[in-house]
Amino acid sequence: MSRIRCHTVPQFYLKYFLIPNSNLFWVYDKKDSTAREQSPINTTVIGDYYLSSSDKEGNKDTRMEDFFSVLEDRTKPLFDAWISNPFKWSEDDKSLIAIFLSFMYTRAPRTIELTKEMGAVGINYRLDKLKDVANDAGKFKKLYEDFCASKEGKGCKISFKECSHLMSDPLKYVKVQINEKHAIGDSLRMSEAIYRVLMSMHWGIGYIDDEHFFVTNDTPVNIFVPTNDKKAILGSGFGSPKAEINFPLSPKLCLRIRHTPINRYHRVYAGFVDEINRRSVYTAERYIISSFKSNRIYKIVKEAASTYGKPKIDAEKIRQRLEDAGVGNNL
Repeated sequence: MSRIRCHTVPQFYLKYFLIPNSNLFWVYDKKDSTAREQSPINTTVIGDYYLSSSDKEGNKDTRMEDFFSVLEDRTKPLFDAWISNPFKWSEDDKSLIAIFLSFMYTRAPRTIELTKEMGAVGINYRLDKLKDVANDAGKFKKLYEDFCASKEGKGCKISFKECSHLMSDPLKYVKVQINEKHAIGDSLRMSEAIYRVLMSMHWGIGYIDDEHFFVTNDTPVNIFVPTNDKKAILGSGFGSPKAEINFPLSPKLCLRIRHTPINRYHRVYAGFVDEINRRSVYTAERYIISSFKSNRIYKIVKEAASTYGKPKIDAEKIRQRLEDAGVGNNL
Protein backbone atom coordinates (compact mmCIF):
# COMPACT_ATOMS: atom_id res chain seq x y z
CA MET A 1 0.00 0.00 0.00
CA SER A 2 1.13 3.58 -0.61
CA ARG A 3 2.46 5.65 2.25
CA ILE A 4 -0.09 7.64 4.26
CA ARG A 5 0.79 11.23 5.16
CA CYS A 6 0.36 11.33 8.93
CA HIS A 7 0.09 14.80 10.44
CA THR A 8 1.62 14.83 13.90
CA VAL A 9 -0.25 18.11 14.48
CA PRO A 10 -3.78 18.18 12.96
CA GLN A 11 -4.31 20.36 9.91
CA PHE A 12 -7.51 21.88 11.32
CA TYR A 13 -5.52 23.18 14.31
CA LEU A 14 -2.65 24.49 12.19
CA LYS A 15 -5.12 26.49 10.10
CA TYR A 16 -5.98 28.65 13.13
CA PHE A 17 -2.50 30.15 12.69
CA LEU A 18 -2.69 31.05 9.00
CA ILE A 19 -1.48 34.48 7.91
CA PRO A 20 -4.61 36.70 7.64
CA ASN A 21 -6.26 36.24 4.23
CA SER A 22 -3.74 33.59 3.25
CA ASN A 23 -3.39 29.81 3.01
CA LEU A 24 0.12 29.95 4.45
CA PHE A 25 1.82 30.66 7.76
CA TRP A 26 5.38 31.27 8.88
CA VAL A 27 7.42 28.24 9.91
CA TYR A 28 10.63 28.71 11.89
CA ASP A 29 13.00 25.76 11.75
CA LYS A 30 15.27 25.13 14.76
CA LYS A 31 17.44 22.77 12.72
CA ASP A 32 18.89 25.50 10.50
CA SER A 33 17.44 28.70 12.06
CA THR A 34 15.44 29.57 8.94
CA ALA A 35 11.98 31.03 8.42
CA ARG A 36 9.71 30.34 5.47
CA GLU A 37 6.08 30.53 4.38
CA GLN A 38 4.45 27.11 4.25
CA SER A 39 1.03 25.46 3.99
CA PRO A 40 -0.61 23.35 6.73
CA ILE A 41 -0.87 20.32 4.46
CA ASN A 42 2.92 20.20 4.14
CA THR A 43 3.71 20.89 7.80
CA THR A 44 4.40 18.33 10.57
CA VAL A 45 3.96 15.38 8.18
CA ILE A 46 5.67 11.98 8.51
CA GLY A 47 4.80 9.13 6.16
CA ASP A 48 3.15 6.11 7.86
CA TYR A 49 4.15 7.43 11.28
CA TYR A 50 1.17 6.00 13.19
CA LEU A 51 0.82 2.89 11.03
CA SER A 52 2.21 -0.49 12.01
CA SER A 53 5.06 -2.09 10.13
CA SER A 54 3.93 -4.19 7.16
CA ASP A 55 2.81 -7.77 7.80
CA LYS A 56 3.74 -10.69 5.55
CA GLU A 57 1.12 -9.62 3.02
CA GLY A 58 2.38 -6.02 3.02
CA ASN A 59 -0.62 -4.67 4.93
CA LYS A 60 -0.34 -2.02 7.65
CA ASP A 61 -2.65 -1.36 10.58
CA THR A 62 -4.25 2.08 10.13
CA ARG A 63 -6.51 2.03 13.20
CA MET A 64 -4.52 4.62 15.16
CA GLU A 65 -4.50 7.07 12.29
CA ASP A 66 -8.24 6.42 11.76
CA PHE A 67 -8.88 7.09 15.47
CA PHE A 68 -7.01 10.40 15.29
CA SER A 69 -9.15 11.45 12.31
CA VAL A 70 -12.38 10.74 14.20
CA LEU A 71 -11.11 12.54 17.32
CA GLU A 72 -10.09 15.58 15.26
CA ASP A 73 -13.47 15.68 13.49
CA ARG A 74 -15.24 15.75 16.87
CA THR A 75 -12.86 18.30 18.40
CA LYS A 76 -12.84 20.88 15.60
CA PRO A 77 -16.44 22.14 16.12
CA LEU A 78 -15.71 22.75 19.81
CA PHE A 79 -12.52 24.68 19.10
CA ASP A 80 -14.33 26.65 16.39
CA ALA A 81 -16.98 27.61 18.95
CA TRP A 82 -14.40 28.47 21.62
CA ILE A 83 -12.46 30.70 19.24
CA SER A 84 -15.63 32.36 17.95
CA ASN A 85 -16.87 33.17 21.46
CA PRO A 86 -14.30 32.10 24.09
CA PHE A 87 -16.27 33.70 26.93
CA LYS A 88 -18.96 31.04 26.56
CA TRP A 89 -16.86 27.90 26.52
CA SER A 90 -18.62 25.11 28.38
CA GLU A 91 -17.36 22.83 31.15
CA ASP A 92 -19.25 20.07 29.33
CA ASP A 93 -16.66 20.28 26.57
CA LYS A 94 -13.72 19.53 28.86
CA SER A 95 -13.82 15.74 28.61
CA LEU A 96 -13.50 15.60 24.83
CA ILE A 97 -10.90 18.37 24.74
CA ALA A 98 -8.91 16.59 27.49
CA ILE A 99 -8.88 13.43 25.37
CA PHE A 100 -7.70 15.45 22.38
CA LEU A 101 -4.96 17.20 24.38
CA SER A 102 -3.72 13.99 25.99
CA PHE A 103 -3.25 12.37 22.58
CA MET A 104 -1.94 15.63 21.14
CA TYR A 105 0.88 15.35 23.66
CA THR A 106 1.59 11.62 23.40
CA ARG A 107 1.48 11.51 19.58
CA ALA A 108 4.03 14.32 19.22
CA PRO A 109 7.49 13.29 17.90
CA ARG A 110 9.15 15.08 20.82
CA THR A 111 7.29 12.92 23.34
CA ILE A 112 7.99 9.77 21.34
CA GLU A 113 11.69 10.62 21.18
CA LEU A 114 11.64 11.17 24.94
CA THR A 115 10.04 7.72 25.32
CA LYS A 116 12.80 6.21 23.19
CA GLU A 117 15.47 7.88 25.33
CA MET A 118 13.86 6.57 28.52
CA GLY A 119 13.72 3.08 27.03
CA ALA A 120 17.37 3.20 26.01
CA VAL A 121 18.44 4.28 29.49
CA GLY A 122 16.44 1.42 31.01
CA ILE A 123 17.96 -1.18 28.66
CA ASN A 124 21.51 0.02 29.17
CA TYR A 125 20.99 0.08 32.93
CA ARG A 126 19.80 -3.53 32.92
CA LEU A 127 22.67 -4.60 30.68
CA ASP A 128 25.09 -3.09 33.18
CA LYS A 129 23.34 -5.03 35.93
CA LEU A 130 23.74 -8.23 33.91
CA LYS A 131 27.44 -7.45 33.48
CA ASP A 132 27.75 -7.26 37.25
CA VAL A 133 25.96 -10.59 37.61
CA ALA A 134 28.17 -12.15 34.91
CA ASN A 135 31.19 -11.35 37.06
CA ASP A 136 29.71 -13.50 39.83
CA ALA A 137 30.12 -17.03 38.42
CA GLY A 138 27.85 -18.73 40.95
CA LYS A 139 25.02 -16.23 40.63
CA PHE A 140 25.24 -16.13 36.85
CA LYS A 141 25.29 -19.93 36.65
CA LYS A 142 21.94 -20.08 38.45
CA LEU A 143 20.49 -17.31 36.25
CA TYR A 144 21.62 -19.21 33.15
CA GLU A 145 20.15 -22.51 34.36
CA ASP A 146 16.84 -20.86 35.31
CA PHE A 147 16.63 -19.32 31.85
CA CYS A 148 17.36 -22.62 30.09
CA ALA A 149 14.60 -24.27 32.13
CA SER A 150 12.08 -21.56 31.29
CA LYS A 151 9.67 -21.52 28.35
CA GLU A 152 11.61 -18.68 26.71
CA GLY A 153 14.97 -20.45 27.10
CA LYS A 154 13.90 -23.92 26.13
CA GLY A 155 16.21 -25.23 23.44
CA CYS A 156 18.87 -22.60 24.19
CA LYS A 157 21.98 -23.52 22.18
CA ILE A 158 24.37 -21.05 23.79
CA SER A 159 26.69 -22.67 26.31
CA PHE A 160 27.23 -21.24 29.77
CA LYS A 161 30.79 -20.27 28.80
CA GLU A 162 29.60 -18.50 25.64
CA CYS A 163 26.81 -16.75 27.56
CA SER A 164 29.25 -15.59 30.26
CA HIS A 165 31.59 -14.20 27.61
CA LEU A 166 28.73 -12.42 25.84
CA MET A 167 27.30 -10.85 28.99
CA SER A 168 30.69 -9.69 30.25
CA ASP A 169 30.44 -6.88 27.64
CA PRO A 170 27.11 -7.21 25.75
CA LEU A 171 27.38 -3.91 23.86
CA LYS A 172 30.59 -5.14 22.29
CA TYR A 173 28.62 -7.70 20.31
CA VAL A 174 25.18 -6.15 19.81
CA LYS A 175 23.71 -2.75 19.09
CA VAL A 176 20.69 -1.68 21.14
CA GLN A 177 18.09 0.24 19.15
CA ILE A 178 14.60 1.17 20.29
CA ASN A 179 11.88 0.18 17.82
CA GLU A 180 10.08 3.41 16.88
CA LYS A 181 6.68 1.73 16.48
CA HIS A 182 6.96 0.28 19.98
CA ALA A 183 7.99 3.70 21.31
CA ILE A 184 4.91 5.26 19.69
CA GLY A 185 2.74 2.64 21.37
CA ASP A 186 4.42 3.19 24.75
CA SER A 187 3.95 6.93 24.40
CA LEU A 188 0.28 6.67 23.44
CA ARG A 189 -0.37 4.44 26.46
CA MET A 190 0.29 7.46 28.68
CA SER A 191 -2.77 9.22 27.27
CA GLU A 192 -5.27 7.83 29.79
CA ALA A 193 -3.20 8.95 32.78
CA ILE A 194 -2.69 12.40 31.25
CA TYR A 195 -6.43 12.69 30.56
CA ARG A 196 -7.20 12.04 34.23
CA VAL A 197 -4.73 14.71 35.32
CA LEU A 198 -6.18 17.26 32.89
CA MET A 199 -9.72 16.58 34.08
CA SER A 200 -8.67 17.18 37.69
CA MET A 201 -7.22 20.63 36.93
CA HIS A 202 -8.70 24.13 36.54
CA TRP A 203 -9.12 25.54 33.03
CA GLY A 204 -9.30 29.08 31.68
CA ILE A 205 -8.79 30.95 28.41
CA GLY A 206 -6.45 33.94 28.23
CA TYR A 207 -6.97 36.50 25.47
CA ILE A 208 -4.75 39.20 23.97
CA ASP A 209 -6.19 42.67 23.42
CA ASP A 210 -3.26 44.35 21.67
CA GLU A 211 -0.76 43.73 18.86
CA HIS A 212 0.93 40.78 20.55
CA PHE A 213 0.26 37.21 19.39
CA PHE A 214 0.84 33.58 20.36
CA VAL A 215 2.83 31.15 18.25
CA THR A 216 2.45 27.37 18.29
CA ASN A 217 4.78 24.50 17.45
CA ASP A 218 5.05 20.80 16.62
CA THR A 219 4.44 19.96 20.31
CA PRO A 220 1.62 22.41 21.09
CA VAL A 221 0.70 21.07 24.56
CA ASN A 222 3.24 23.12 26.50
CA ILE A 223 4.15 21.84 29.99
CA PHE A 224 6.15 23.93 32.44
CA VAL A 225 7.12 22.83 35.95
CA PRO A 226 9.01 25.37 38.10
CA THR A 227 11.62 23.88 40.43
CA ASN A 228 13.02 25.08 43.73
CA ASP A 229 16.36 26.17 42.27
CA LYS A 230 14.97 28.93 40.03
CA LYS A 231 14.95 26.54 37.09
CA ALA A 232 12.16 24.65 35.38
CA ILE A 233 11.31 21.40 33.64
CA LEU A 234 10.01 21.93 30.11
CA GLY A 235 8.01 19.42 28.09
CA SER A 236 7.14 16.89 30.81
CA GLY A 237 5.87 16.65 34.37
CA PHE A 238 2.08 16.29 34.17
CA GLY A 239 2.03 14.63 37.59
CA SER A 240 3.67 17.56 39.38
CA PRO A 241 1.35 19.72 41.54
CA LYS A 242 3.27 22.71 40.16
CA ALA A 243 2.63 21.85 36.50
CA GLU A 244 1.42 24.66 34.25
CA ILE A 245 -0.05 23.66 30.90
CA ASN A 246 -0.64 26.08 28.04
CA PHE A 247 -2.14 25.33 24.64
CA PRO A 248 -2.37 28.21 22.12
CA LEU A 249 -5.81 28.07 20.50
CA SER A 250 -5.12 30.85 18.03
CA PRO A 251 -2.79 33.85 17.73
CA LYS A 252 -4.99 35.70 20.24
CA LEU A 253 -6.16 32.94 22.57
CA CYS A 254 -4.43 30.45 24.86
CA LEU A 255 -5.97 27.64 26.89
CA ARG A 256 -4.43 27.68 30.37
CA ILE A 257 -4.66 24.66 32.71
CA ARG A 258 -3.59 24.82 36.37
CA HIS A 259 -3.90 22.91 39.62
CA THR A 260 -4.94 26.20 41.26
CA PRO A 261 -8.13 28.16 40.41
CA ILE A 262 -8.01 30.40 37.34
CA ASN A 263 -10.54 32.78 35.78
CA ARG A 264 -12.52 31.15 33.00
CA TYR A 265 -11.83 34.05 30.61
CA HIS A 266 -9.26 36.73 31.29
CA ARG A 267 -6.92 39.16 29.59
CA VAL A 268 -3.20 38.39 29.37
CA TYR A 269 -0.44 40.89 28.75
CA ALA A 270 2.84 41.22 26.88
CA GLY A 271 5.03 39.63 29.54
CA PHE A 272 2.88 36.49 29.68
CA VAL A 273 2.68 36.23 25.88
CA ASP A 274 6.45 36.57 25.52
CA GLU A 275 7.02 33.88 28.15
CA ILE A 276 4.60 31.39 26.55
CA ASN A 277 6.12 32.01 23.12
CA ARG A 278 9.60 31.44 24.54
CA ARG A 279 8.46 28.15 26.05
CA SER A 280 6.89 27.17 22.73
CA VAL A 281 10.15 27.77 20.91
CA TYR A 282 12.26 25.85 23.41
CA THR A 283 9.90 22.86 23.68
CA ALA A 284 9.42 22.53 19.92
CA GLU A 285 10.99 19.40 18.48
CA ARG A 286 11.84 21.35 15.36
CA TYR A 287 9.12 23.65 14.01
CA ILE A 288 7.55 26.85 15.37
CA ILE A 289 4.45 28.13 13.56
CA SER A 290 3.31 31.74 13.49
CA SER A 291 0.71 33.91 11.76
CA PHE A 292 3.24 36.72 11.55
CA LYS A 293 6.90 37.08 10.68
CA SER A 294 8.67 38.36 13.77
CA ASN A 295 12.25 39.33 14.50
CA ARG A 296 11.54 38.69 18.19
CA ILE A 297 10.50 35.08 17.50
CA TYR A 298 13.38 34.56 15.08
CA LYS A 299 15.85 35.71 17.72
CA ILE A 300 14.50 33.17 20.24
CA VAL A 301 14.61 30.43 17.58
CA LYS A 302 18.30 31.16 16.98
CA GLU A 303 18.92 31.00 20.74
CA ALA A 304 17.05 27.69 21.03
CA ALA A 305 18.65 26.14 17.93
CA SER A 306 21.35 24.64 20.15
CA THR A 307 18.69 22.40 21.76
CA TYR A 308 17.78 20.75 18.44
CA GLY A 309 18.62 17.05 18.43
CA LYS A 310 19.92 17.14 22.00
CA PRO A 311 18.83 14.63 24.69
CA LYS A 312 15.56 15.45 26.42
CA ILE A 313 16.39 13.67 29.65
CA ASP A 314 19.29 13.55 32.08
CA ALA A 315 20.31 9.92 31.64
CA GLU A 316 22.41 9.85 34.81
CA LYS A 317 19.52 11.09 36.94
CA ILE A 318 17.22 8.44 35.47
CA ARG A 319 19.83 5.75 36.12
CA GLN A 320 20.14 6.94 39.72
CA ARG A 321 16.37 6.74 40.17
CA LEU A 322 16.42 3.16 38.88
CA GLU A 323 19.27 2.37 41.24
CA ASP A 324 17.46 3.97 44.20
CA ALA A 325 14.33 1.96 43.36
CA GLY A 326 16.34 -1.27 43.35
CA VAL A 327 15.56 -2.08 39.73
CA GLY A 328 17.56 -5.13 38.61
CA ASN A 329 18.56 -6.16 42.12
CA ASN A 330 16.58 -9.40 41.75
CA LEU A 331 18.75 -10.70 38.93
